[in-house]
Amino acid sequence: MEVQMSPILSPLALSAAATGLVLGAFYLFVTYISGRIPKFDAPVVPHDNGFLEALKEGKAKYRHKPFVLNTPHHPTVILPRKWWDQLKSLPESYISFEAERIYRWGKGNPIALVDHVTIDTTKNELTRNTARAFPGLLDETIYAVDKHIGPCHNWTPITAYPVDLQLIALLSSRTFVGLPLCRDQRWLDIMIQYTILTKAAAREMWSYPHSLRPIIQRFKSKSRDLEQQRKDAAALVKPILEERLNNLKRPDFKPPNDMMQWVLFNCTPAERANIDFLVQQQLTLGIVSIHTTAHNLTHCIFDLAKNPEYIQPLRDEFMPLLKETGGVIDKQLLTRLNKLDSFCKESQRLTPPGLIVMSRKIMSDIAMDNGTVLPKGLFVATNNFDATHDETVLGPDPEKFDGFRYERMRQEAEQRNLHQLVSTSTSELNFGLGSHACPGRFFAAFEIKIILIYLLLNYDLKCQKGLPPPENEVLVTAVMPSMKGQVVMKKRREKIGWQVD
Repeated sequence: MEVQMSPILSPLALSAAATGLVLGAFYLFVTYISGRIPKFDAPVVPHDNGFLEALKEGKAKYRHKPFVLNTPHHPTVILPRKWWDQLKSLPESYISFEAERIYRWGKGNPIALVDHVTIDTTKNELTRNTARAFPGLLDETIYAVDKHIGPCHNWTPITAYPVDLQLIALLSSRTFVGLPLCRDQRWLDIMIQYTILTKAAAREMWSYPHSLRPIIQRFKSKSRDLEQQRKDAAALVKPILEERLNNLKRPDFKPPNDMMQWVLFNCTPAERANIDFLVQQQLTLGIVSIHTTAHNLTHCIFDLAKNPEYIQPLRDEFMPLLKETGGVIDKQLLTRLNKLDSFCKESQRLTPPGLIVMSRKIMSDIAMDNGTVLPKGLFVATNNFDATHDETVLGPDPEKFDGFRYERMRQEAEQRNLHQLVSTSTSELNFGLGSHACPGRFFAAFEIKIILIYLLLNYDLKCQKGLPPPENEVLVTAVMPSMKGQVVMKKRREKIGWQVD
């Protein structure tokens, strides 16, 4: 039998292969160089007992000095909070929110795809049109609570976090995409699961060298799962987007008041013509809003169950106002609820979304006023445990839950407009600070308060008898409510709704 020998590679093929190898090596070299983190002279605080204990140690030992925390995604220099007065307004060319996010989550990961359209639409249209969204939010609250909590004729165990995810997904989707898609369970499941998948996809990359992550992630199952969810989302939302785009050509078209429409208004013509880009905008909105808001709401519910003495004072605050309006809640009514705002802020203070905040990458050397130089390529953040336990602001008992702490503070004339749930300062960092403070915090606060008012109006709630209160869970530096924690609820009125007896 004659053996067929493989033909010798042609010079052209050899040249192409060599060029590919050189380009690949050059790519890896450039990626390695760009991802290299400079040394910084500061003590390293170990996290053998968890990041919370490490940050407590950092507060005790290095409150006014930098220290290093070796987080899984990159070593991070924890800067004193007072340094952020100088840093908070510097442009992205000096200290970058976006570059840190891309390094941590991975270029191409949906968390890193937050762009000018999402930010501008949230900061401008959503905030400006929230009052017009209130009727839909009130209507959706009735639907959501009826579906996921129900009448509770007797004391009924409610697993808070999964229920709260559904409530927030429904209310947010009512404002983001409108009826009927906002009540399609397929859409709601995607909006909830997509965020979980994006973070899981990023975390499984953290153990690999940064220069190899863009290559390796292509072969990971979670990346393929994300792509499938994008396709599933597109199948649901593309027909609506195409109809909206066609309607924009009609002179008599009256555009809906929802984020889908506002996104179209904020897009460039090229972006508006890219349906996949528009689909991704809706998925991105879910990433930045649903889980974080559901966390805050769940913490508030657990704190109400653990501290039932606050329930009646909160009712006494909003019931007279609801009687005045006939059960209608608007922006002006919510701004008058100082006790409720204080309770929500205190709950968030002791169960913040993150133990470290203000994560940034230094893009150009920065000389601090005290002479310290932050070198290009350094990753920095600040200690949120220090901010949420600042005795100089909170007094001698920062560990204690005091639901009306901020209401009392705001009774001082010079602090009347300070210490609100949505306030930002170097002592209030849960929503960020400066030019990158969370633009959606006003809408999120309204959602949380609307749901809490509705629950307190219609239900009694408490911890389960004989069981310890639900404990928080800490994942790396994220503080989350118990995923399985329960409260028991029972309706307190014959007819559940917004009407006031």
